[in-house]
Amino acid sequence: ERMGAEFERVWGAINELTQAQKRTEAQVAELVAAQKRTEEELRQLVEEHRLTRERVEGVSNAVGYTLEDRAMRALPALLRQEGIEVEGELVRQYVRVGDRKRQVNIFGYGRRNGQRVLILGEAKVRPSKKEVDRFLKLAAFLEEQEGLPAVLLFVAYDFRPEMEAYLHEKNIRPIWSYKLPL
Repeated sequence: ERMGAEFERVWGAINELTQAQKRTEAQVAELVAAQKRTEEELRQLVEEHRLTRERVEGVSNAVGYTLEDRAMRALPALLRQEGIEVEGELVRQYVRVGDRKRQVNIFGYGRRNGQRVLILGEAKVRPSKKEVDRFLKLAAFLEEQEGLPAVLLFVAYDFRPEMEAYLHEKNIRPIWSYKLPL
């Protein structure tokens, strides 16, 4: 009889463990399904984020190119007021720097006091110090390559006061977008 009671107790424990194992397996199956749903939602979110970034880049590019286009049309008259006569027209230009091609937003030639100069400019919504420093390196490279001194310009919708001071310090003319005709 004692053996029977012990057997019943062991058998009961085995049944409880079996039921617990079934519950655990069901919970794991639910977790696996939830993980799959989470992964799918994350994949969709990543794809939506990619599309959003593409659209924002498109809008940003449109704004930037519009600013460049306005600048290229208006700069000859603005530069003339400063004694610089633009030769030909200002263009958007790709230049080879080592094994890469870099875009110069505003590129052209002019004359200042009878001396030929290179006209180089960037157009940004709101320039950063990093963008200015990168532009300075490119400008130094082009000055050496062309053998001409450069007139450096930065056209923007907004210049923080410290950025405008930095541009002046680096001998770059800040040009506010509101000075460009629409």
